[in-house]
Amino acid sequence: MFDPIEYLTSPRWQTMSLGLERTHALLAGLGDPQKRLRFVHVAGTNGKGSTCAFLASVLEQAGYRVGLFTSPAVYSFEERVRVNGQPIAYEELASVTEAVKQVAETLEEHPTEFELLTGVAFTHFARSHCDVVVVEVGMGGRLDSTNVIEAPEVAVITPVSFDHCAFLGDTLAKIAGEKAGIIKPGVPVVCAPQAPEAEAVIRQVARERACPFVQVDLSQEQGSEECFSYRERHDLALGMRGVFQLENAAIALDALDVLKQCGWTIPEEAIREGLCLAHWPGRFEAVSADPLIIFDGGHNLSGISALAASLERAYPQHYRIIISGVLADKDYQDMAEVLVDMADEIIALTPDNARALAAKDYVEAFRQAHEPRRAHIIVEAPGISAGVAEALKRYERARRAQVAPLICVCGSLYLLGSVMEVLRQDGVVL
Repeated sequence: MFDPIEYLTSPRWQTMSLGLERTHALLAGLGDPQKRLRFVHVAGTNGKGSTCAFLASVLEQAGYRVGLFTSPAVYSFEERVRVNGQPIAYEELASVTEAVKQVAETLEEHPTEFELLTGVAFTHFARSHCDVVVVEVGMGGRLDSTNVIEAPEVAVITPVSFDHCAFLGDTLAKIAGEKAGIIKPGVPVVCAPQAPEAEAVIRQVARERACPFVQVDLSQEQGSEECFSYRERHDLALGMRGVFQLENAAIALDALDVLKQCGWTIPEEAIREGLCLAHWPGRFEAVSADPLIIFDGGHNLSGISALAASLERAYPQHYRIIISGVLADKDYQDMAEVLVDMADEIIALTPDNARALAAKDYVEAFRQAHEPRRAHIIVEAPGISAGVAEALKRYERARRAQVAPLICVCGSLYLLGSVMEVLRQDGVVL
């Protein structure tokens, strides 16, 4: 029996080869489904997934049939391709992947995993007769397979910082240039606040392509996730927690206003409901109340810094037990500096990924971190199950000592799914 997930994730296709030629060829063989769809295209380093979730939720509340394509998966493979919040059904995934496979096997150069999945997603959205599709760039923008989109309704660029430097460049200007590759002639651009060198590049590309440009203005943002105001909108409630979600909501609101100006019907009540109902897995997500366990997908310095700020505001007095694992190509030394300042205890794991940093090397980075503000204990766990068990043991020990503890899992989105599986097997999370 054909297994679509096994086919799509085959090691044969897991290469990192940027370019649009293979994706164009694949989609042409599938009848160019992307040409029958309308898109909101979102690039950036941090906040892409949450911004996409806010946008998709509001558009659904406005009555549209909304596709959502994101990466990577957190808890299930199917969640990367959604229509009105529902992950693609396994049977439909098998059907669409079979069609993609038939075309891919005829091509001179076989598409990569992400290119195959792009074909699956766009075909599914066309079959599902989506009114609009919100698409998160996989990596970069200019040469990302999603950039076969010819002219989105709006191009959104969230904060740009250092990540994937081996592929995107070693300066913010170079990275911003790759992200700005999603900007198409005449298409409105919504841009989050950026470092000056990144903003200059993005603005220049927008000018060259005669694009209306909207700068997100965080000076007009105030409040909290429970009561949020931005520009002329007040007393909004956000469905997602974390101080970083205020900026993501502001970006989404500016993009929604651009869509309204372009003729999309988005009532104010849909905006309120959509922001309140929005959910995105693994972003400062409380997956259990007792024991208190927070999942956060922060996987670079900016993301971990935002997590630290969120923990400090939401749980300033809690005893923090951190479970963390990272990929070797991340700026893990700088991430370790932040983590040792916010953690009381750290359990280092090796994520289940070919690019993972070994836990022993991560421990060494923690031990080399300078002048931690909190007393901390660093433990190397031999595996994910052992690491989770160790964290739960230390949680109970802290609780018996009359301390309010929490467990926070962070460092890689790839780690969250593995830890969740262990927690479910142990009956901690249902």
